[in-house]
Amino acid sequence: MPKYVPEENEVRLLPLGAIGGSHDSPPNDSILYLVNGVPQPKENNKWLGGRSCRDYLKGQHLCLDRVMRHMNEEAKQRYIEKYGEAAKHGVVEYICVEDTLCDYYMDQHEELKASRRRVSGVVYDENDEPLNHTIIHILQFEPEKKIWGFETTDSLGNFAFWVPRTGVKMHFTYIGYKTIVIEPTDTFQTIYLLPNDNLKSLKESLKF
Repeated sequence: MPKYVPEENEVRLLPLGAIGGSHDSPPNDSILYLVNGVPQPKENNKWLGGRSCRDYLKGQHLCLDRVMRHMNEEAKQRYIEKYGEAAKHGVVEYICVEDTLCDYYMDQHEELKASRRRVSGVVYDENDEPLNHTIIHILQFEPEKKIWGFETTDSLGNFAFWVPRTGVKMHFTYIGYKTIVIEPTDTFQTIYLLPNDNLKSLKESLKF
């Protein structure tokens, strides 16, 4: 799938998947949401306007690359000319790439399964509550060190994706919690993240 390229001179809000963060602007039925230039039905704004946008995109076998907001009057006018009155209150555009770690992609590329494994599991906090949208960095150590890819847990803390069979580790990160590093396995994994005591102490010290 060729990579979608947005128009020039637009503001780039999220870095290229660097931290796997979420677009947290509140749902807004008046805003037009685009996915790679394609207008999305208004009834889907509730999914596209918050953290659940990644789950929505995964359902289309896409990974979020970055988010563009087109809210100034000049941008609105340009998009009204292109998409009509649906864009009059502004446009939020999701730039996506194909999800090459999902089951759908792997089923289309059976030849890759010999060199990869499917990992799955769930992430909880210290109170057995699921940690939704936990960031999972997949770090490759062989033959060279690099970030091979990243994923996030869904709204229930679940994850499932494909990684290289050897030479990688997974870093689970969530704000306010200690990062944990594990090696992929073929079995379902239950991950517990513990609070970062240093961060907790800092918050306590800032209270008045």
